[in-house]
Amino acid sequence: MIRPGRYLQLRRRAAGLSVLATASALVGLPSALRRASVREINRMADRLHAAEADIAPLTEPQIGLLANVIPLQPVVYFGLCTARAMGFGWPRRICTECGCTDTMACLDAHGPCAWSCNTADLCTACENKQLDALLASVATIARPGAQVAL
Repeated sequence: MIRPGRYLQLRRRAAGLSVLATASALVGLPSALRRASVREINRMADRLHAAEADIAPLTEPQIGLLANVIPLQPVVYFGLCTARAMGFGWPRRICTECGCTDTMACLDAHGPCAWSCNTADLCTACENKQLDALLASVATIARPGAQVAL
């Protein structure tokens, strides 16, 4: 089962953001009229690291703010927190690579993702990325004149 912190991490990475970039965007949300200090950004980054490590879960208002920066579903995050605390599994599927769900699909060149027929908790967008990476590595090895170490 995916931990709540792992879900946050997957959604942040799917948005293409580092912890520092996410922290910077979050600190700027409440009052975009002033520039956030480095200290405020670092404090927020520490808070995000703690949440992603499942050391200190985020509160409802914090998740609400975070949802303005990265695409995530608060109901999924809090469901995972509850499931973890109660010791039972989360009944909905979550992609283990990007954190998408049935109600928040990824978009790739083929449109919205679906669930892979080959891997239980992998969406088709992530499956395609893995396949592309595999084909690229095979093409590199198969290139004429390429040296392959055995």
